Amino acid sequence: MKNMTESEYRQLVEEYSDMVTRLCVVHTGNFSDAEDCYQNVFFKLFKQMKKGSLPNPKAWLIRVLSTNAGVFCGIV
Repeated sequence: MKNMTESEYRQLVEEYSDMVTRLCVVHTGNFSDAEDCYQNVFFKLFKQMKKGSLPNPKAWLIRVLSTNAGVFCGIV
């Protein structure tokens, strides 16, 4: 499993930024918490890039986002 490059990371952020923003707003219910959720999701992606590439980055981002949004909603 090869490590993700900075270029690949930037490409993923660019490709999925809008989707993650919209889903964070939907999951948290307000823009302020959505901004925090967004930052946490992409920070976790940054940490993941040191572990290796993702076979399905969209699914990974949605799973992390759903778990992370629960923290802001008081669910988790």
